[in-house]
This record gives sequence, structure tokens and C-alpha cells, in this order.
Amino acid sequence: MALSFSRRRMSGRLAAIAAGSALFLAPVVSSAVPYEAGLQSQFGTAPLAASTAAPAGPAVGFEDNAARAVYWLAQDSLEDLSLDAALAFIGAGYGEAVRDEVLDWAKSGGLAEVDAGTNAANRAARAGKLAQIIGAYGEDIATFTGRDLEAQLRSALEEPSVNSIYVLPFLIYGLQYTDGGVPTEAVDMMRDMQCDDPGDDNYGSFSWAKCGQYDMDGTAWAVQAFIAAGVPVSDQAVAAAADFLRSKQTENGGFANDVFTNIVENTNTTGLAVQAMRAIGDTASATSGADFIASLQAGWNPVGEVPIGLIAYDADGYLDFEDGFAGGDAAMASVQAMLAFSGQSFAGFTTQGSKSQLPKMYLQPAAYGQSEDEDALAVAQWIEAALRAEDGLLPNYGDRDWGITLDALNSLAALGTGRDAAQIALDRFADEGEDYAAANPGRSAKAAYTVLVYGKDPRTFFDNADLIQTLLDSVAGDGAFGTEATAYTQAYGLLALARTAGGASPLTISWLQDEQCREPGHANFGGYGVPYAGGSVCDVVEADTTSLAIQALGAAGVETDDASISDGIGWLQDNLSPEGAYEGWGVLSANSAALAGSAFSAFGLEEAQETLGFLRGQMLSVSDVESHAALQKADVGLIPSTPFDRIDALEYGSGDIMDPARFATVQAPLGMAGRGLADLTAEGAAAASPAPVFETDDSGSGDGEEQPADAQPKTPAYTG
Repeated sequence: MALSFSRRRMSGRLAAIAAGSALFLAPVVSSAVPYEAGLQSQFGTAPLAASTAAPAGPAVGFEDNAARAVYWLAQDSLEDLSLDAALAFIGAGYGEAVRDEVLDWAKSGGLAEVDAGTNAANRAARAGKLAQIIGAYGEDIATFTGRDLEAQLRSALEEPSVNSIYVLPFLIYGLQYTDGGVPTEAVDMMRDMQCDDPGDDNYGSFSWAKCGQYDMDGTAWAVQAFIAAGVPVSDQAVAAAADFLRSKQTENGGFANDVFTNIVENTNTTGLAVQAMRAIGDTASATSGADFIASLQAGWNPVGEVPIGLIAYDADGYLDFEDGFAGGDAAMASVQAMLAFSGQSFAGFTTQGSKSQLPKMYLQPAAYGQSEDEDALAVAQWIEAALRAEDGLLPNYGDRDWGITLDALNSLAALGTGRDAAQIALDRFADEGEDYAAANPGRSAKAAYTVLVYGKDPRTFFDNADLIQTLLDSVAGDGAFGTEATAYTQAYGLLALARTAGGASPLTISWLQDEQCREPGHANFGGYGVPYAGGSVCDVVEADTTSLAIQALGAAGVETDDASISDGIGWLQDNLSPEGAYEGWGVLSANSAALAGSAFSAFGLEEAQETLGFLRGQMLSVSDVESHAALQKADVGLIPSTPFDRIDALEYGSGDIMDPARFATVQAPLGMAGRGLADLTAEGAAAASPAPVFETDDSGSGDGEEQPADAQPKTPAYTG
């Protein structure tokens, strides 16, 4: 497999770094509120209201980056929390996911870390961080830990040692959560630290000494502290500091800092600068900086000793990542850098609206193991035998076809079996299937969904294709996955993205909902189909697309009682035949029964038993083989596509009906498993299904060759 470091919006190494570029971005003028001197008198009267804070979840477009970063952080830090780790969880948009752990730790480990400070100033800064953490969770910093942190912070303001850019901002961050707010004196102290000489190269910056060698980290802290204290964006101190920060943002989006006379763009500084830009409303600069950080982050399947989600300190560190080596600065940089992946800053820091669950490597459903349904397992063993016989790539009407093969893999996963045969196909797909998956967004979606069902990473499954990014990049302005999207292909896109940290966007969901037949009084009201030749969707509604669409919408988070799902269910119920199937091309179709059965199971409806009964009745059983000389043992588990095909198979053998039967058989388990597509996983699957048991040895040789039938029309809902 190829190296899997995911780069958001950038391919290869950063273009600006590769070119050695150090061009500065032109300063972006923020939309400042006109400054009124009278506002300064309000400092100390009220804290920044939590309701004014930015959303606490991951920033739009950086959901996956935040998930990877938090996944990395949670591996060790939950067992050994620290002030910086707790702030990082909140800052990346996952504060609620670790609420209990962080607040329990705050009362013991948090206080211990404060008291372990090396001197009074360091202890004051740590107390400010702890207060900020507690306040972000909506707790009272004066009472929550049993220690009055508010009193400690206000007392510390009287000490000369806190008059430092490395201490004072953290006191302000903590005091913003109090009824008394941030005292005017604290703001004035910070103003006095700033380089306010317009003729100085460091004008607007903050450092260890006034107009000393600039410190981008300290300047970013100061901007956020001003905003946390209620200072307007248009205030001269804020504007000058923000302009200075922007002057150090390079063409690739990173912010350069002077680190022991070595000017380098680094993710540690950039993470803090991005927060400052968000605090003043400069979204463009913030997004560019977050892109820089995202480009230096390890993917979901990195190499060597580099863990998932780790962020390199700089471009050289990322080169080490590519060699499998995680540099010593990476962990420290990650904790600061991941703050850029949320939409908020330290000003108004909150957990309200943040993610409530920690990310997983993949959003996999719970494992369920092998089915106990003997008929379903007979179908599975037929599929497994076919995959082994065809070296993992099934034919479809004469041609080798990855589309039908992916259907087979999903069906085996639905029954929790066939892992060994599925692996043959997956290995071959990884080697040979990239062109198939890249052909159009519908195929990318189906491939991504199947890969996710098998616990593989679609971002790195192929050497040269990120299936998730390809899918996201295909989204058109109206929300369709590509220019030739259908309700069927769109549904696979939603099913795939629903298993990723970012999920499916509202626009892509709305596009599928708009494909529903909504013509009042029409016989197909509520159904979905694939229009062609200028016809309307109501003219082509069918069970396959309807079944897939409503499951995809449910997986993407649409409520079951929403008309886009409930009316789709209604159409399926109203059009279900007494036999438990649907007409396709004028005859009852096993394929349609299978997909509808999957939908009925997904929503817990009793009609699933009716479609299951039809599929059982279609299957060629051991009894059929022993009773009909035209059949062979290898036919057990095969499901003829229609009742007429089943009659032909019993009389003349399976050869002439094999092409449609193969297609029906690889989809049938979806309707026999008793679960929907959103719940499929190969985790915990058995290696193989049990072989059928025959009472006699004289019926069917099992070694005859199948002769392919002439090609027949496929159902219009097929995604090959």
C-alpha cells in the first residue's frame, strides 16, 4: 500500500515549500466593529457570553483532520491527562466526548499539575489553564474543584511576576468565565507589553521584552486574550497584533516564527495563530493556516513508528514521517496545532455543541458474527465457491466485473461469513481495481462503502487514489456526486460518507431527497427511480433504488419519520406482491426482493419476513438437487432471478439461467441477513460458510462446466 498521509486540498509536498517560496500574504482586513472609548469602562463588569462563542465542533472542511488528531491524542492522553491535552480535546471540537474524564481529573490531577509549577508565575498560568478548562464545561471555577480558582487568579494579578506574555493571557482566559469578568488592570498590563513603536520592525508584536525579538506564539495568545476580555476587534492594540501575525503568514498558509534565530513555518505556531485569526473573524487567513497544518498530518494508515493523526512540526518533520520516523517535536506540535481544526479560539472557549463521542479509526458498526440461517449460509457458500473459482473477480453477463464482485463481498459481510474468499477478492481489487473505482463517482462511492464494510481505509486502499477525497471532490454545486449522478449512485455516496468522521453534507442529502417522486396522487408517490429519456422520476420508480435510497438517508442521519424515508417505506409496502417480491421487467425479481428486504430490516418492519420467504423459495436447495437430475451439487445456494428461471433450472439445469442467477445470488443475502446496509461489517466474520450436506451421493456430479447464457438486460438500478 502507498503511504497514507492525507493532505487536504494539497497534493504532494507543499508547493510553496518545494519551490522555496517565502512570499508573504497580503494582510486581510477584518470586519471590525467601530471602537468606542466608552467600551473600555465595561472591562471587568461581565464575562464574554458563551452564546457568542464559535461552534465548538470541528470546523467545516476539517472534520477528518480533527478526528485523526483526537484519535491520536486519545490513545495515551486519556490515561494520563494534562492541562494541555484537555485543552487540545476541547480545542479540536471533542470536549463533550471526554467530559467525564476531564472533569474528574480536574479535581485531582488538574490541581496537582497546578501545584507542581516551578514558580509562582508558572503556577498562576497553570491555574488559568485549569480555570479555562472548567469554565469551558460550564462549571464554576470558584467552587468546582473545592479550590477558589477565581480568587487565586485575581490574587495572582497583583504579583509582578505575572506581567509576562507567557502568563497573563492564561489568567485572562480563566477569568472570562466569571461574573466579575476580566479586570481593566489586566488589559492595561497586556497593552504595556506590546511593541507600540510604529517604526520598529516588530510593531504590534509581543515578546519576553517590549519590542524584543518577536514571539508569534505570545502574540497569538495576546490577541485572543484581548478578545476574551471584551476588547473590540478594531482596537488599535488588537489590530496591530493581528496585522503583525498576518505579516508572518507565508504563501503556503503557515505562520513563521523566530525559533532561536531560525525563521521557520511550523504547525505549533500556526495552530495558535489560526486561533487568533478566528478570534478576530479573519476566516480566510485561519482556513489557509489550518490547510497548512492539515498538509503535514499523518493519515489513517501511516508507516513505521508514526501514529495515526500525528502532526509534524514542520516540512522537514513531515519528510521524516514519510520515512516512518516521528520526530521529537511532533507530539508537542500536535497538541497546539490541532486547535486549528475547531471553529473557535481561547476567547469564549466552550464545549457546547462539540462532538460527544471520540472518533474511531473507522465508524464501524458492531460486529455480529456468522448468521445461523442455514438457507442464507447455503447462498453464502455458493458465492464463496464462485469467488474462489474466479480468483476473486466474478463474471457478469460474460465480462469480468468489479461491480457484481463488490455486491458479493457486501452480501458475505451481511451474513458474517466468507472472510477467506472475500480476502481473495479484496487483494485483487487493491491490485487491479483502481481504474474501476476512478471511472466515475458512483463507482468510487460503491468501492469506498465496500472497503469500509471490510474495515479497510478507503483513503489508502489503492496506491494512488483517496476514495473519500475523490468522492468529496466530485460534489457539484447542487450536491450531486458528479455530473451524471442518479439516486442509486448518490445513495452509495451517502452510505460511504456516513461511515467517516465528517459524514455526508446536508447538500448531498438534500439532492437525494429531491429525487423522490412527490407528485400528489401519483401511483408511485414516495418512491425513487432513475429517470431516462426525459421521463420523470415518477415514471420509473422501482424497488431497488427506493430501497437503497431510504437506507442511505437513514444512515446519513435523516429521521425515519421524514417524508423522504417514510413515504419511500410506504411505496415499498404498497407495492410488495403477495409472494413477497417486486416486478422487474414484468416478472418478480429476486434482486428487488433482496434490496427491499434489506430496507425493511433496516427499519425494523415485518415485511422483511415476506421478502425473506420469497428468497428462500427461489433458492436451489439440497432437496432440489437430489430431486432433479438436471442440477448439480454446485447449484446448491444459487438463486434464480425469477420464478420462471427457477422452473427452467429444475428442468434443464442452471447453465442457461446462470447470468441473471449469478447477479441475483450475490445480492440475495442482503435480504436474508435481517440487517440494513448501514449496519454491515465484516468484523468478526467467519472464515467460511459450512458446506451443504447431502443425504445421497448419486445426484449431480458437481464437476460439469457452466455455459454462459446470452446477455440479458440488467436492472436499471445496477451500479457496475
